[in-house]
Amino acid sequence: MSKTSYKNLKNGKSEAVILSDIVVPDEFWEKTKKKIKKKEDTYGGKRITYAEFLEIYKKYGYITLDSDFALNVLQISKNEFYALKRGEYLTVRIFTSKIENSNKKSKDEDYDTNELRELRNIIIKENKLHINDSISGEKFNELYDKYGFRMSKKFFANKMLDIKDYRLDEILRDKNKNTRILLDEDISKEYLGTIRKKVFTSGEHVTEDMIDYNEFLRLYRIYGGKLSERQFAENVLFISNDNLGEIREKGKKTKIFANMNISDAYVANIKSKIINRNLLYHNQNITPLFFRRLYNQIKTIFSEADFAREILEVSRQVYGKACRREQSETFRILSVSRTYENKNKFQKWQNTTLKKLLDNGFSYTEIEETTNLTHKELLERVDDLYKSGIDVSNIKRKYISRRLRQKQEIEEDRKLLLNITDEDINVAKKAVAEEMKLKKMENKCKKITDEFIETQSSKEYLKKYVELCKEKYKEDCSQMSEDTLECLHTVLEFLEENNIEYIRFFIQACIEKNNFKRANEFITFTMQEPDLKVDMRKSLNKLRTYLRYAIKRKRAIDMVYLGKEIGEITHFTGLTEVEVIELSKKFQENPKDKVKN
Repeated sequence: MSKTSYKNLKNGKSEAVILSDIVVPDEFWEKTKKKIKKKEDTYGGKRITYAEFLEIYKKYGYITLDSDFALNVLQISKNEFYALKRGEYLTVRIFTSKIENSNKKSKDEDYDTNELRELRNIIIKENKLHINDSISGEKFNELYDKYGFRMSKKFFANKMLDIKDYRLDEILRDKNKNTRILLDEDISKEYLGTIRKKVFTSGEHVTEDMIDYNEFLRLYRIYGGKLSERQFAENVLFISNDNLGEIREKGKKTKIFANMNISDAYVANIKSKIINRNLLYHNQNITPLFFRRLYNQIKTIFSEADFAREILEVSRQVYGKACRREQSETFRILSVSRTYENKNKFQKWQNTTLKKLLDNGFSYTEIEETTNLTHKELLERVDDLYKSGIDVSNIKRKYISRRLRQKQEIEEDRKLLLNITDEDINVAKKAVAEEMKLKKMENKCKKITDEFIETQSSKEYLKKYVELCKEKYKEDCSQMSEDTLECLHTVLEFLEENNIEYIRFFIQACIEKNNFKRANEFITFTMQEPDLKVDMRKSLNKLRTYLRYAIKRKRAIDMVYLGKEIGEITHFTGLTEVEVIELSKKFQENPKDKVKN
């Protein structure tokens, strides 16, 4: 900016032009042009509106003038660009210069092979064309008018649609005649693999499904890409051409994935995931409920019966007896894969998960499905847990609340076992109603903070939310959900108030939930407030020192839990050997309270 411009700007006399002396190198224009052609589905002669121009300009124009960008990158003349900008033109063509090619074929048809391929792909994609589609002369003219800029019709027909010259003449002369297109289109193994993967992982159909022609067409429209119907049937759904004709012409149904050769690698990959994720082992007994949980974990084209046979090594007869006819409580899996490595791990996981689900109010059916326990086994385990002195009142409260949230009836056996009264249910209903009210407020608070609505009424609403949280969790902040803690954090930072009660409440909530890191971040944020009183700043700094030490202790305890050496723990946490040894002793005395200690 010149000194004169700056003075005029400073005195409010006029605006000033900035960055006027920057010279944009030719390399920038060329690189940007290539980038746009590669990423934006553009082609020579494509018509764009001013809004579409701005969208491209904002992404790639950087500090260039819009008119220079239009001329040097999109190849729009300045007169056309200004007419577009003023609204005199609705659209203009881009990339109107000829594409250079060293291997010149003719004066009229001089195009780069790669750009012709890209344009062909765009035409196929935008118009949802398929190999062996039939089009009329009218449809051809529509495509040519849109994409055939500076090409002859014969060149466009041949290079873009694989139409021979004599066939083009026929469909242009006679409106009643059609011709087949894209007969030379290449289908690579990679392309077929991509389409198969989409179909196989969609979860829409499995190996024993039967479909009619209407369902075939629905799948074809969604996943078919540029394949012909026959190619999609044979190469993706594994339907023979004869069977395709049967369902098309006679209204019959046919089996899909019928003659597909599933690779050993595909089976091994799924088996490995299922075994490792669920700690399965040789000759393990599983329930039908647990089986369906395993099956639903992974998207596969295997039917339940094929999944049982191929992945879990269970015969069709055994599967049918247990899962279809429900004649067996359990059945054995992995009869060939001889390893018991996961057995002890699974049993430990089962015991931990049972207690966790019970503590959190899950129904017996949910627990059975997750833990692979029969109903009888579950009742025995629960009875043992109750005898061991587990907190039944907490289980009762959480169970009732969970059922109310799910809008499910209270199970009779749980009602008797937990001694659930009408008063218990009414208390839980009130608590759930308050919870839903809080959730509704949280959604509105998120909208206020996300959209940065700084009105007096919005700030009052946020304060009302904080007060409600204080009232609800004044007895026990550990019951606060992580979503509420995060929302509270966002709200307090948005308000930027030096309200000591709010600060203390939030830090207390973080500490009770063992989230020292969040408390530390909040204190650091609060101490940046310039109007903070000296006494309060000292108190916060003291508390931050304590929290940082607590973070180190928590890291150390986690490392002790993982069996790390003392030297490694001191190196990563900064604690002394004496402190680490002391923490290790406390952990060994009471490992259940590792975080608390």
